[in-house]
Amino acid sequence: MEENVEELIQEAVEAAGVNADLDQDIENELNNLANNPQLNAPLPLVQFPLLPLDEAGAPPSLPPPTGESIIIIEQDEHNTLQEFASSIREAASLFSTYNKCLRLIESSASPTFLSWDKLRECVVEISHHPRVSDKMKMRCLLINKDNVKTFSLLQNNFQLELDNLFYMGKMNLLHISCDTGWDNLARELVFSQGMDVNLCCPSLHMRPACLTPLMLAVGAGHIKVVEVLVQHRDMELEMKDSYGMTAVFHTCNHGFHRVGDQHGYFRRLWSWDLSQQQLDDMETLARNSALPILRLLIREGVDLYERDKTGASILTRAASVDNFAEVIEFLVEAGCRVTENVLNWTRVRNPGVVDKVERGLRVPGSLRRQSRTKIWKLLRAGRKGGNFKDRLRKLTVEEELPGVLSDYIQCVS
Repeated sequence: MEENVEELIQEAVEAAGVNADLDQDIENELNNLANNPQLNAPLPLVQFPLLPLDEAGAPPSLPPPTGESIIIIEQDEHNTLQEFASSIREAASLFSTYNKCLRLIESSASPTFLSWDKLRECVVEISHHPRVSDKMKMRCLLINKDNVKTFSLLQNNFQLELDNLFYMGKMNLLHISCDTGWDNLARELVFSQGMDVNLCCPSLHMRPACLTPLMLAVGAGHIKVVEVLVQHRDMELEMKDSYGMTAVFHTCNHGFHRVGDQHGYFRRLWSWDLSQQQLDDMETLARNSALPILRLLIREGVDLYERDKTGASILTRAASVDNFAEVIEFLVEAGCRVTENVLNWTRVRNPGVVDKVERGLRVPGSLRRQSRTKIWKLLRAGRKGGNFKDRLRKLTVEEELPGVLSDYIQCVS
């Protein structure tokens, strides 16, 4: 049996291509090397300088590291795990309280809401928590929408600098209120919180940029918000955006040829996407409110004869909007200058008023209309006696203007 095994091993070695004679030569060479006395001498050790030891047998201590980039590693694994678990529990508790607060804020808009104590408790907790950022507090204000009572509760605890707190770096709470139509909150922000009524949106990525609260309100067609804004004594009607358009331009900036972004600046930031139905509803509201807002702005003394950076007038913008005949007719009657460009746009977009526009181009305006235009210019240029409305009121009283003439100057009828 043993002979058979040795034969099998030998056959396997030969099959593997191993040379037995070569293995024997290698073994002999190794034996010769081992018997050489010169090679058996130990190699000299490399001498390394020894560090002095202190009395405890350890290297002397180095001065403590300094600098903000030093990372201290916790050696106690048990304490580290405990601290990590504590942080997780704290974050979970804060997340639960914050979500509860958001739900209570939403519910507080209902007339039947009674959980004011719970809401107040949650607001106090998150307002003093070091991990609650101003952005999280801003979200509470946005969830609240147009509820002034809840806003007062939130702001009394948060004490935010509302003028300098911008949602996604684009719009503060007043901009959002004007763009969305929260007229009650807009009144609270302007007259109680003292927010800057003329502050522009800081982002240069909006089209157009540098939009004021009034531009956002008139562009979206929120009449009640516009009424709130124009009541403020510091309201500037003639501020211009990055395209050179004043607020009155935005009343006519609609339709397929609209300049810049579509309506709903904040709602696009909030939801990232708007359905076509939502955009259509916003467009309808803006169009239907354009004429009432134009009349309101004229009574406040807005300049109808301004031009944007392209040289286009307000009437030019209105003529490029489909089915905008009523506004075009009003602007022509108000004394806006008709040009060939306006007439061409009207023929394409609003053929129903072509005759009236062409008549405004060929026939000079009436003396009464020219007089009204001159009176507007003089009242805007005045430096005494308050604003446009104050001067007009004083003119009406001192000169005893008939009510019919006063209404004509203000485009009331």
